[in-house]
Amino acid sequence: MFAASQFVTNGALGGRIGLGKTVLINSIVGFVGSLVFYLLLGLRSKGVAWTQAFYLPWNYYIGGFLGAGVVACAAYAMPRLGGALTVALFVFAQTMLSAFYDARGVMGLTAQPLTLLKVIGALFLTAGVLLLRVK
Repeated sequence: MFAASQFVTNGALGGRIGLGKTVLINSIVGFVGSLVFYLLLGLRSKGVAWTQAFYLPWNYYIGGFLGAGVVACAAYAMPRLGGALTVALFVFAQTMLSAFYDARGVMGLTAQPLTLLKVIGALFLTAGVLLLRVK
């Protein structure tokens, strides 16, 4: 629900003020939200100390940049493609890339082989995206 609602709000904002401002405003509001979550949850956790939090490979830290890309893509696509097709394309892309990551065991994931049922599921997702394009 959050993702679909975020796509709608970012698409509406992007249509009114432009893509660059939308990504920046979304990132600022996201930072504030992250700070609130940290203050409510993070201070009580017994996780890794801040002094140890920045010693992982660089690719562990690009989630925020990738999130800004998601915001930009959603804000651009929503007014042009509509909600259903935009979200379907995002789910399709996320599923396909996630299946690849699973199969390869990327970034510490337990490798999970690509099975016939997963391929069939991918074909159904493809069919769903194609059906949503029909006018």
